[in-house]
Amino acid sequence: DYKSISYAQKLSDLQNYYQTSVAFSQALGITRMTLIAWNDNPQKIKVKNQDKIDWLWCSLFFCQI
Repeated sequence: DYKSISYAQKLSDLQNYYQTSVAFSQALGITRMTLIAWNDNPQKIKVKNQDKIDWLWCSLFFCQI
């Protein structure tokens, strides 16, 4: 179940996939500063952004969307 994977792990997986914070932040439609803040404190990620992360992570690594 993708919901059992922590957001810290999903962020790490996605960062490794995109390789640059610019590409990763653009894929999520956020700023690089927001990405840095999330990496420092994943608990601060709002639900709408959790949904974006889940969708992107699942589409690349887990789910058949």
